[in-house]
Amino acid sequence: MEATALDAAPAGRVRWGVRVSEGWTFRAAVTLIALHILDDELLQPLPGTSISDHLPAAVLPLAVALVAAWLYPRLRAGLRGGIALVFGILSIVAGMIALGGVSGDSVSGSDWSGLLLLPTGLALIAMAAWIPWHERGRHGRTPRRRWLGRAIAITLTPLVLFYVVIPIGAALWATHKFRTPIGSFSIPHQDVSFHTSDASLQVNRATITA
Repeated sequence: MEATALDAAPAGRVRWGVRVSEGWTFRAAVTLIALHILDDELLQPLPGTSISDHLPAAVLPLAVALVAAWLYPRLRAGLRGGIALVFGILSIVAGMIALGGVSGDSVSGSDWSGLLLLPTGLALIAMAAWIPWHERGRHGRTPRRRWLGRAIAITLTPLVLFYVVIPIGAALWATHKFRTPIGSFSIPHQDVSFHTSDASLQVNRATITA
């Protein structure tokens, strides 16, 4: 009797249960992303900068993350998969930047929280691939509408990747890339040192060439 009662449960409840677990997975991932943003931009900013210098870079992505976390369970499968894919790829980019900083000579405090974005990004990408398979055929009432939805997804995915994900990923890499040693110059030069406006920072042996 129990098995019969379970089998007779409305399909909507089953879908809602799956969506709740999926939604909480996405929100947990967004929480880790938000924590890294706070750590990188506000709690441990780069030497010589202040919190006010990083406010726009913190507020905008945090607002996007909060809106995405709130909207996610309310969206249809295609949009949920697309959002998970975008967040996953960008998390991988940020995680690789942190990994490069940890393995190099320029480790900063926020690199450690950035390492958490590597498994986070992989989980989001896996979820983006799982959603279409799990939700296949549930929303299209006719084969024509199902194929239309698939055609739209196939068309929009490369456009979003090219015009949204790649530019944002390139900007993340350009502005947050781990520092590498400059090396020595084979031309005549002079080593100097100076203090910045941040009294706690001293830059030594800066090289000036003519």
